[in-house]
Amino acid sequence: MQHNLLIRTLKELPRKKVTRFSEFARSPYFNKHRDTQRLITYLVNIYPNYTAKKCHRETIFQLIFPALPHDQKKLAVIFTYAMRLLEQFFRVEESIKNGSLEDQVLMASQLRSMDLEFLLKNKWKEIIKGVNNSFSRKSTCERLNKIVAYEELDKIVLGLRLHSSDFLSARQPQLDRFYMMEKLKDGCELLQRSKLMRQPFLPSELFLHHINWLEKNRVEAKHIQPAIYLFLDIYKMIKENEEELYFRLKKDIPCAEPYINIDELKMIYNNLQNFCIQKINAGKKEFLNELFEIYNSQLEKELLLIKNQLSEWHYKNIVTTALRLEKYDWVKTFIYEKKDLLRPEVKQNAFTFNIANYYYHIGEFHEVLKLLLQVEYTDLRYNLDAKALLLRTYYDTNEEVSLISLTDSFRQYLKRNKEMTEFQKKGYYNLLKFARTAFKLKINKGFITHSRWTAALEKLMKGASETKTIFNKIWLQEKIRELKAME
Repeated sequence: MQHNLLIRTLKELPRKKVTRFSEFARSPYFNKHRDTQRLITYLVNIYPNYTAKKCHRETIFQLIFPALPHDQKKLAVIFTYAMRLLEQFFRVEESIKNGSLEDQVLMASQLRSMDLEFLLKNKWKEIIKGVNNSFSRKSTCERLNKIVAYEELDKIVLGLRLHSSDFLSARQPQLDRFYMMEKLKDGCELLQRSKLMRQPFLPSELFLHHINWLEKNRVEAKHIQPAIYLFLDIYKMIKENEEELYFRLKKDIPCAEPYINIDELKMIYNNLQNFCIQKINAGKKEFLNELFEIYNSQLEKELLLIKNQLSEWHYKNIVTTALRLEKYDWVKTFIYEKKDLLRPEVKQNAFTFNIANYYYHIGEFHEVLKLLLQVEYTDLRYNLDAKALLLRTYYDTNEEVSLISLTDSFRQYLKRNKEMTEFQKKGYYNLLKFARTAFKLKINKGFITHSRWTAALEKLMKGASETKTIFNKIWLQEKIRELKAME
């Protein structure tokens, strides 16, 4: 039963969380089912060593029901109860984390529903104080809870006849801010997706009306709600592809940061990152420095970490950006310092490829070959990138036999691979075709007539220029420029 959902989930949890679940499951308030308690106690005791032997269904059944013959249906029911209990535990843990269990409005609502007016009056000042303290939080859920809280408080003051408190009026600007903030965040995401998927995004008339209102009242309202205007500018930046808005956003982030949560901050920096990448792809090389700055801000604020781990793709993209800026000392330090933030299962592949890429850029090709030829890449994308880097290395070291052999085997790999998309295959096929042509021109210079060599170069330049999908295109263009200089 190693693959049972309950066991798989427990295995992924940290020990502290598993211990808390064990305590939760033993509480009679939440669980009075002793068979379920016995199952959970056993699974917690063997954590994290969920071997086939320890998780065999008959072994587990005998521990729970030592006097009964094996009954798989009965065992399945106990596992179902335990899984439901784990789900309830997650809900309680999240409630504790976001402060919901300490929410005074929940208590006030319960007192009102039970008509305990005397206790409501007694606790009123404490309730108001607790509500005001909780309103300093910034998550989307907590902002919505604030709006709901005002509604509940309004009902309470009517019942207690405290007419000096007007929570209904106070609720209105909260509703306006919540609506505009969430609509703008969704609008930014939908607009970004529409560009990636090449599908139109059609905003509602009401949404457009609110954008126009925000623009019209920018001078008066921006200092009150800087976070809303931050997302308004992100929306316009994506829509209009305007560089001025990008620089305005960078300047405005510190003012808005106290009003936004970590997920919103990640979203802001992701949009700035995407904008830089689009500009770089459009040939604006000055945005390489901007992208490097954005990556550094994300690293400094720990916006790229998930469960204290750095994605291997962020790791690779940061290295690639810094190498293009020739920040070689910085890159080497980064590769080694951030290695331990990578997931254990991808660490070796990611580290080996990126340090090999570093050695390629500083011209130590023997180190590149030593690193790339000693590792069997388990991840498809790293496998492809490693082959492309090997191709570039053979080109630059004039290894004719190795390059021809690699292009032939790489083509066969692309042809047989079932995991790759047609777009990926096309990008690598074109890289192999043009790199091989360029290499032949490089080594045949002086061995064929000048007119024939020049005509072949012109054909290569025209083909590479007109072909949209070529991976490693910047490198290929650089090699074509080198050939052009040989004329």
